[in-house]
Amino acid sequence: MHQWLTGSVYGRNWEHIQALLPWLLVFLPLSFLLSRDLNTLALGDDIAKGLGSKVEWQRGWLLITSVALAGATVATAGTIGFVGLMAPHLSRQLVGASHEGLLPVAALVGGLIVVLAGLLGRSLFAPIELPCGVITAAVGAPYFLYLLYSNRNA
Repeated sequence: MHQWLTGSVYGRNWEHIQALLPWLLVFLPLSFLLSRDLNTLALGDDIAKGLGSKVEWQRGWLLITSVALAGATVATAGTIGFVGLMAPHLSRQLVGASHEGLLPVAALVGGLIVVLAGLLGRSLFAPIELPCGVITAAVGAPYFLYLLYSNRNA
């Protein structure tokens, strides 16, 4: 229970991946299809409506997709904090603001963050293993403060 609360990939096996796979197969492609809608919605409601977007419909599908993906991953690995904060911001610095490129890169960067946090959690204080959620929180909290400080006038 403790590992699930702090978020960990310890003890996960192919059965967990098989349980996660249907969610990924349905909602991951849907998120990539809806990524253009994110670009339009980022312009603001009035401009998006002026461009012919169905803002409420798009928000609804984006909400369903994000909740399904987040819920499936939290059910599998627990709450691994700050990955959802760090991955998009780091990815935006790599590929820019267009969501067509940002979503796949953010997914890869988020996966890389979890793998590196798991590796550090197992090797930093060996033989004690820290859950990767503890490592991401230790790195993510200062990064969050840096983001707040650097964007204070924006």
